[in-house]
Amino acid sequence: MEALDLFASSNRISLIETHVGSLQELDAILRARAGSGDIGIDAINIIPDVITLSPPGFELINRFSAEHKLPLVGGAAFAIQKGAVLTTIPDNIEIGRLAAPLADKIFRGIPAGTIPAVTPEAYLRINYKVIQRLGLKAPEGLLSRADEVIR
Repeated sequence: MEALDLFASSNRISLIETHVGSLQELDAILRARAGSGDIGIDAINIIPDVITLSPPGFELINRFSAEHKLPLVGGAAFAIQKGAVLTTIPDNIEIGRLAAPLADKIFRGIPAGTIPAVTPEAYLRINYKVIQRLGLKAPEGLLSRADEVIR
């Protein structure tokens, strides 16, 4: 969140961070925004957690974003198929390929703290159909950098 806050402030973007502790709380927050007359947001960025990426939690957010024609940035691979404009996530198979040698080293007795950390690449997937449905424009530079564009 610190990096996101820094980027947002340097680009004159106001972030509204909302923490939820349950599906009921998430539902209440979205209902309150919907009933306020002005939902007060222009887009939704899901930070992955147990509630927001659970099937019922994601459905609440996805339905809200669709009803209010908000771009939704998803935090999981399935989000791009369910209505998110884009996702930037690592590939689970690559995560496994990177993790296996590390686990092997640990099982061979090498102390975990001495093994260099590895980070998988994040893959940018864009759902151009959703972008068009929302009446948005996607810069060609962004589309050209995507690993996958759903048209």
